[in-house]
Amino acid sequence: MQRPTRMTDEEKAMHQRIVANSTTVTRAERNQIYRRLPPEEEDRLCRDKVGLTMPELKGKVIANSDTLTETECDLIVYGAGYEQDVPDSRSNSFWFIYLPPDEIQLVQKARELLVSDYENEVFNRAYKRSRHFDPVRRERTAQRK
Repeated sequence: MQRPTRMTDEEKAMHQRIVANSTTVTRAERNQIYRRLPPEEEDRLCRDKVGLTMPELKGKVIANSDTLTETECDLIVYGAGYEQDVPDSRSNSFWFIYLPPDEIQLVQKARELLVSDYENEVFNRAYKRSRHFDPVRRERTAQRK
């Protein structure tokens, strides 16, 4: 995967707009900031894999994270495009670290403004639950070797 060296003009404009007014951010823009799939594609893949849209799955995480399956945890933690046998399919949340310092600061500022207690809680609960599947993952890896 090639590392970005500069933001596109569109990316930069979106980040600047978010820094100026983060209250108007759409789900599509939030997904773009975090290098997730567009909402329609994210929901379609999520529904295909677990029968729920991403917002519905997040609701399940909050309601009862102890019942999450490994796939449901992966969808929250790694993104809807993640496939277990394809490590590069994880969303790249840290795509911006190779940008010039001024652009890194712009991305970080926009992300700071997008932080929500709800999203953090969803991620933390799904991540904690996903640790319960570590033995299963180790066994799967051992069988492949």
